[in-house]
Amino acid sequence: MLLTEDQRNLFATLIVDHLNGQFYGTAAMDLFGAQVLRTVPSRSGPFRDAHSFIVHMESELTSALFVKVLREVDKSGLLAELQALADRLERGELRWGAQPGAEILWMPLDQPFADRSALRTVVQSMAIGVGPPAIAIEAPAGHGKRTMCAYVEDLARQHSVVPVVNHLRRTGDACVVEYLVTRLRMSIPLSAPVFTLDPRRQARLLARDADGGRPTWFVVNLQGSEQDEGVLAFVDELLNEVQQDPLYSGGLRMIVLADDLLASGLNNLPDAAHRHTLPEITCAELEQWFALALPGRSATDYAKAAAMVLEQVDAWKPSPHMRLSYVAQHCAAVHRHLTGVLNGHR
Repeated sequence: MLLTEDQRNLFATLIVDHLNGQFYGTAAMDLFGAQVLRTVPSRSGPFRDAHSFIVHMESELTSALFVKVLREVDKSGLLAELQALADRLERGELRWGAQPGAEILWMPLDQPFADRSALRTVVQSMAIGVGPPAIAIEAPAGHGKRTMCAYVEDLARQHSVVPVVNHLRRTGDACVVEYLVTRLRMSIPLSAPVFTLDPRRQARLLARDADGGRPTWFVVNLQGSEQDEGVLAFVDELLNEVQQDPLYSGGLRMIVLADDLLASGLNNLPDAAHRHTLPEITCAELEQWFALALPGRSATDYAKAAAMVLEQVDAWKPSPHMRLSYVAQHCAAVHRHLTGVLNGHR
């Protein structure tokens, strides 16, 4: 379930007041819980931190954290709309999960998307302008980097952010950097390019011109350890510019994905707090996905559905490269079986 921007702003103000701006002390731990504090990105200022925690609460599978925090920070009932919402949620009159736009169950349209809740929270915070200027995502081939790119692209457009997504593999072409620069300049848009063959200078000039442009995400999925000439230098320098002064580079934000970040050849990767991994999908995540895809059934039904998927996976023992695709395929098959749907998934 997603709150309106006005509701978020009012809620954030009360959270900041309640914690006196201290988001990592005992009071914050009592309010949000230790796991949430470890999950949610922060240290960008009290109000923005509060927004990040609200986005995390919106992505939770249940309304429990939202209701708990709201009741604690708004004991006087100033947020009447949200208090009424909490009342209805507690009475079971509204569902927190599976609301339009709140949970993406199929990404791309024909594949189940098991929830990567911590990473989705980070990307959602970036979408509303309060997250980090750059993040990096690491995962071996077959663990869902392309799926995450599809999610990022979809979420960006929901929030009027321009996504510039690139899946890069060495081709032997000499014009790849120029192609990337032109894509960004046409998407933001920016002034006429300055002609230079230096990829790092191209990145610096582009970041300078981005100030005042449309909010834009530059997403780079580095496929393989070898890239075309100048690509890594350009991406690396742009990472440096965006992180060094996010205000200077306006609404330009970056998401870099790679099989192995440390072996990628990039020197200006985000710090450890803003690096993420895509682990294998577990039984618990499959059960959560089925709970969202098939609301109203018992926990036993969801456990059985997840077990059916994993039985097939264990039987065929797909390689790491194929495992996630195979899991997604069988999630769709079990979902179709349980719902009786013969064609399509939506």
